[in-house]
Amino acid sequence: MIGVDLIGQIRRAYFEQRRPIKEIVRTLSVSRSTVRKAVRGHATEFKYARGVQPTPKLGEWIAVLTEILEREAPAARASAVGASYCNPCGLNSSARILSTTESMKAETASGSCARLG
Repeated sequence: MIGVDLIGQIRRAYFEQRRPIKEIVRTLSVSRSTVRKAVRGHATEFKYARGVQPTPKLGEWIAVLTEILEREAPAARASAVGASYCNPCGLNSSARILSTTESMKAETASGSCARLG
């Protein structure tokens, strides 16, 4: 996207400094068509707005993938509950983080955090 500052640089170089388009292209690293558009036009910013979002490559598979995820979600939750603990504080799922954090704050404040060993 070409912003207001770059358009200002292009117009200053062309109108005030009388530099040729070819030199402006080299120094500012923009295309000739961009320089021509900035010099000839009255726009203060060049934007591209896509009208319609194209369908994703997964378009025809979304229904199938959603069905698989819904079918396997209960099994994933059951395995997460039975997962082995992976840190000294005993956190094994994001659902327990909040309650465990509160209890750890209380234990740490009293100086008796047995979980940290």
